Amino acid sequence: MLKQLLPAASCLLLATLLSLGCQKAKENELVSYDSEELEKRGEHREQCRLTSFVWENNSSEFFHYNSKGLLDEWNVEGNGGASFTSKFTMEYDNKGRLIKAKSSNGDVSDECVFVYKNGRIVTENWTDPATGDLIAQTNVTYNHKGWIIKKDDPVNQFYCTFKYDPMGNNIQNEVLGYDGTIYVRFINEFKKPVRHAYNAVPGIPYPFFWTNVIISPRQETSIDVLIPDENGVLFYLFDRSSEKSILIGNKYRLPAFQNHYDFISDRWDPEVWAYENCDGKCDIPSNANSYSNNHRSAITNKYAKFSRGIPRMSIRQLKADLEVLRRK
Repeated sequence: MLKQLLPAASCLLLATLLSLGCQKAKENELVSYDSEELEKRGEHREQCRLTSFVWENNSSEFFHYNSKGLLDEWNVEGNGGASFTSKFTMEYDNKGRLIKAKSSNGDVSDECVFVYKNGRIVTENWTDPATGDLIAQTNVTYNHKGWIIKKDDPVNQFYCTFKYDPMGNNIQNEVLGYDGTIYVRFINEFKKPVRHAYNAVPGIPYPFFWTNVIISPRQETSIDVLIPDENGVLFYLFDRSSEKSILIGNKYRLPAFQNHYDFISDRWDPEVWAYENCDGKCDIPSNANSYSNNHRSAITNKYAKFSRGIPRMSIRQLKADLEVLRRK
């Protein structure tokens, strides 16, 4: 009986292996086909992309993409009490890697060359285009998972460290001087399965305008901000609540609407995201308007410049801005 079963079992095993082989070949064909189609369509051209987010009384950002769907213009505006504007244009190599950025902020302009190692940006060299002087240099350190754990600027004598949860969400970051002084600390929570909006910005591996912002898998449900008093003791500038704040995702699980509640000011600040190439699936949900109208504050946020991150700046400017905040 055993002798009769062996040939049958062998045939069955052979058929199974052939079937798996064919299935694997089909999968490979599909992957190859998708890659070819993606290239024909212009790489990221058909990808759902973030075009803007507007955070009332805080900061807003606006995005434009080139013919390949990569970010080529990026505007950041402070629309609270501490107004500021920064504009960037980006350049890419033939592999679609970010290699250069030019920025302008009023009468001030500079440009950056990004240096790569093992496929990752390891250095940002910021220079004055008029003189060629190096005005900032950011050295980026990664852990074994490829997550950024440190950004260090030896020119301006400060650095930023990052901590993560097991999913790779950035739960804490802080900016420190070379003397060990903590200038600002951000504590983030991620309570909802909504993807981070920067995941829909093809072209930038991380948002380099912000000293302390990286792209987490999820969108923050709260962002607490602490700065030191005159004695170096940290106190809350913002104490936001994940439980009270409202975050609504769209059909792509990208953020569409958020209303932040801050215990310090007892204020709500609505934030709205807009996208393109989403087949209507990134529209703001209908219930978002009711949240916005029922929880809105007309109070101007004088701390807007530090509400979600630290803009790239000199340590002298950072110290001066923090001193102003302490006096308010």
